[in-house]
Amino acid sequence: MTYALRTPWYELVRQRRDPLGEAAGRPFIQMYDTPGFVERLTRDPRDSLRMGEADEFAVPVPALRSPTTGAGYRMAGTGALKLYQPNHDRFYALVIELFCDQPGLPLPGGGHPGAEVGFVVRRLRTTVGDAGALRRLARSLAGRPAAEDADLDQLARHARPRDLTPDERRLLDRAALSTEEEAWVTTADGRGAWTPVSGPPALLPGEQEHRMWRLPPSAAGCTASQARSLWFGVVPTLSGDLDRAGAPKLDDQSLYQLRCFARIPRQAPCPPTYRWSEATAPYRLAAFFDPQGTRNRRVTITTPDFRATAAQASRPGRPYGPGGVEFVQPPQSRLSFRKGKTLPDSGTQAGEGVQHCTYAIELLSIVAFFVFSVFLPIVTFVFGLWWLLLLRFCWPSASDALTTVIGHLSAGGTIASTSGDTRTAMDEVLGGAGATDLLIAALPDVTGDSGRSRELVDSLHRDSGPPLASPPPLDKPDDPICRTGKAE
Repeated sequence: MTYALRTPWYELVRQRRDPLGEAAGRPFIQMYDTPGFVERLTRDPRDSLRMGEADEFAVPVPALRSPTTGAGYRMAGTGALKLYQPNHDRFYALVIELFCDQPGLPLPGGGHPGAEVGFVVRRLRTTVGDAGALRRLARSLAGRPAAEDADLDQLARHARPRDLTPDERRLLDRAALSTEEEAWVTTADGRGAWTPVSGPPALLPGEQEHRMWRLPPSAAGCTASQARSLWFGVVPTLSGDLDRAGAPKLDDQSLYQLRCFARIPRQAPCPPTYRWSEATAPYRLAAFFDPQGTRNRRVTITTPDFRATAAQASRPGRPYGPGGVEFVQPPQSRLSFRKGKTLPDSGTQAGEGVQHCTYAIELLSIVAFFVFSVFLPIVTFVFGLWWLLLLRFCWPSASDALTTVIGHLSAGGTIASTSGDTRTAMDEVLGGAGATDLLIAALPDVTGDSGRSRELVDSLHRDSGPPLASPPPLDKPDDPICRTGKAE
């Protein structure tokens, strides 16, 4: 028996596509927000989260500077999917449906004699024939003729002809983009490498395979739907595999796609036969510290309570003693310098023997947070990176200072017109003495306008912590086979 691999029926119903059409051969990538998604998937394959704007890979392109923050870039979508990593609380399953490869695509029922279903990860490598044409296309897509940002290449490489003007389509043709598919092949010593794949879909010798499992019949379906054959696999979004040069198998710079296969073993010496699906939509992986990803999982660190720490450190009869983090300093490896209120201008490498020092986590935390607090306004103000302030949310806000500032702005005042206690309050809201003067010098149009001044102040503070919200679920269509008794 041979099989045809098709998009799961429920996704075809959502897209209103013909299951017999050529466009119905892609596996479907389903998104979840908990590591226990397999239980949810096996209970009801239709149950997954909707992908939105945050799930399209975008690149920064030059833009008009924001009147509020001074940022000179905007994000432009590339058309490729963006898959997040597990530390972003996003997980993905790949689902495919099997049919008998006969006219009308009959359902296979419970019989899968010897069939093995799996998938492979393929990397897409794009070469450019005319780099100049690609650059001009990128500038046109970004809307900035003078743009010279290297990230624009990514925007142009993913350009879809149907979305382009006639002039842009001609530039795309002149760019002569050529895409090559590569497979991850592992040799006998355990090392792998991306290897070009040519010709029709095929499994290369030594290529890494990913297993798929058959989903149990859904209790929500009718008797006829029990004959469906849905299979799922877990999409890898990170990997510890390295090539011979030490480069990781998966990175956040490459473009990937997935292909499913059904393998039917045959008696020796005949080789097994394969049936392949179409490839999924191309995707890229989010960086480990991607801002859109890390906001899905908040890490809470409580700074030390000075009162409790002081009381514990000086507890009578029970000194703190060794604990926390131990640093071992080898001979001639201790930095000796004069400690005072100013930065040292000289020092020596000292220490005749090995020295062991332990530092309580509280001590390290206090000093580290102090250093961070000192340098945050320096980096923000010296380099004019005002948009960094939008990455800080404090709640409850410095209530007295914020109340003073908002009262001033509500009365028609501006940041530039603050003075006396109001200027001091504005400094506190911005996080440092003298910050208001620097802000006025950097953004005179904002600080001199009451509406923009209020917009900036409102964007820096919240009354409560921003909620962690999951994407909405996809709809769960009824199985058409339950209405007709046969596949539609």
